Amino acid sequence: MTTGFLPQLDNKRLVRMVEISRILNSETHLEQLLSHIIEEAAELTDSEAASIFLLDPRTRQLLFTASSNPIPANMANIPVSLDNSIAGAIVKANRPMYIQDVSQDPRWNKNIDQAIEFQTKSILGVPMRNGNKEPVGVLEAINKQGAAHFVREDFETLTVLADIAGVAVEKARLIEELERANSELAELDELKTNFIAIASHELRTPLSVILGYVSFLREEASPDMAAQMDSVLGGGRTFTYPDSRYAQFALCGCRGSDGAPGTGRLCRNCARDAGSCR
Repeated sequence: MTTGFLPQLDNKRLVRMVEISRILNSETHLEQLLSHIIEEAAELTDSEAASIFLLDPRTRQLLFTASSNPIPANMANIPVSLDNSIAGAIVKANRPMYIQDVSQDPRWNKNIDQAIEFQTKSILGVPMRNGNKEPVGVLEAINKQGAAHFVREDFETLTVLADIAGVAVEKARLIEELERANSELAELDELKTNFIAIASHELRTPLSVILGYVSFLREEASPDMAAQMDSVLGGGRTFTYPDSRYAQFALCGCRGSDGAPGTGRLCRNCARDAGSCR
């Protein structure tokens, strides 16, 4: 059975939804966020359990992501067909569906029940949508307590919760993606720092030998040649002296304008010195 309607909640449930919205939108870790959503979905609809399938934005596959019952490692994030599953039908229709008896529905996958040691009888499923009303997943309430049927109030409540959850999930995903990108940048910054330090050390040793040889030759060079050798010696010492600008640059690593790692900018001292060396 499918349905389309505008949710109309009583004042008590509206107040509860406002509080739930505040809690969900303050949570930035996806795993903890999903746990909150599952708990609220089961409680608000008086269900035995709840589950979440998220739509992978890259592969466009549904993934079995969260459940009231512990998910075995081999079942976590397994892809679920959009064409041959109840959750897939909800995503494609982008509207709620109520399956009163899953055993009579050919789209029902018994493997999930067997894996989490649970018997699903009925499913009330609604799409989780982002701010553009595009589906990002499916929230399901499973088995109404006391062998009763889900009612219109359950549809309305779960629909509002799913819309709140969909926006919160998309935000949490973006935050995790940003944190992952920052972590990768920090690793690259560390590699850059190590490379500069090693290159500076490896360059300084042969340069010292070369400069010593140039100093020896300068003693017997003509005035014109001696002037050119002085330029070579001056430039080489800029690299090799411990207090030189380049040595300080290598030691500093230029982790940021104020020492903040991962910014990719020169610190104030190195930026000033680099400018005077150009």
